[in-house]
Amino acid sequence: AMHHTMTWPFLLLAVSCSAATPKLGTYLVDTSTISVSGLSSGGYFAVQFHIAFSGTINGAGIIAGGPFYCAHGDVETALHACMVSPDLISVRALVDITDATAATGTIDNPKYLADDRVYLFSGTLDSVVVPGVMQKLSEYYSAFLVGSGASLMEEFNIPAEHSMVTDDFGNTCDDFASPYINNCSYATAYRILQHIYGDIAPATSNDTIPQNMLEYDQSEFFLDVPEAISMDSIGYVYVPTACKNKTRGETCETFSFKGLFVLSGLQCVICISRSTGVSKEGSMSATNTH
Repeated sequence: AMHHTMTWPFLLLAVSCSAATPKLGTYLVDTSTISVSGLSSGGYFAVQFHIAFSGTINGAGIIAGGPFYCAHGDVETALHACMVSPDLISVRALVDITDATAATGTIDNPKYLADDRVYLFSGTLDSVVVPGVMQKLSEYYSAFLVGSGASLMEEFNIPAEHSMVTDDFGNTCDDFASPYINNCSYATAYRILQHIYGDIAPATSNDTIPQNMLEYDQSEFFLDVPEAISMDSIGYVYVPTACKNKTRGETCETFSFKGLFVLSGLQCVICISRSTGVSKEGSMSATNTH
């Protein structure tokens, strides 16, 4: 990604739909340390965001997602090729589409992906987004991560169903049931952050403070009412105490934009919630795993 030498305030505002749901706050972050990650549709969203804004994003953690523009705007392709029939995915075609789209200025130049760090996870038992789809994503990223600083890491050997995999919380590893958080004795959230940001210590049970998990109104970010596009009106942001107390001229070390599940306790994190989606308690449980 294109790293900026300046540190800017990262301002995200939302109009509250009710008195009980506050606006998303303003936090000062270092724009050279922004990463994205997500699970399932959030994984696909994170890839789309990473590719489209590669000049800003410097890393990604994808769980059960797939390549940029996989569906070609077609629902049938999305539900079949991009989920259960990966042999129908042409990585070469998607790479060419990425380059052509960048040439129009619609997305950032993929040259900014060259030195990014990407972590991919697919459970061997995933029946929703089968492992072959993630293999296609690995091939796709390999076409762009060509710099000396790039790193693509795969974990495709854990016997997990479609879920957020943790090392100490959730359903059994092969279960496919709400809240889709499975205990496979593997700290996926920590592994993602460690790969993207380097040598960080695993969290302890005291590192996550429930009061730092805040609700915000995410309605402003949608052109339609949230329910019409299978989204919830409420999202969650985990803001560590150190980030809350930053003043002008000081920044949080890193900031991540997450899809579906909150994965970070180290960083200021925004979580976008689907209408079927994630509870505050489920988010906190996922956060506690790293």
